[in-house]
Amino acid sequence: MPRIGECNGLSIYMHYNDHPPPHFHIRGGENAMVSLDGEIIEGSLSPKVKKVVTNWALNNHQKLQDNWDRALRQLPLEKI
Repeated sequence: MPRIGECNGLSIYMHYNDHPPPHFHIRGGENAMVSLDGEIIEGSLSPKVKKVVTNWALNNHQKLQDNWDRALRQLPLEKI
């Protein structure tokens, strides 16, 4: 699972050929699977971290979508 970025000290990863809906994974002191629009799909984040991650996801939505599309095609992912 390639690391594609960092947000608030947490690492952000995306799997190759992962299942829908499009999402990324937060790993670190808190762990969650998050949709590209910042909604928590699985796991949990503290309210403060959730707000930061949601804003980050919304600000980087197109880059996240581009990486999701690349991951489905087994292409290298870009750092965000």
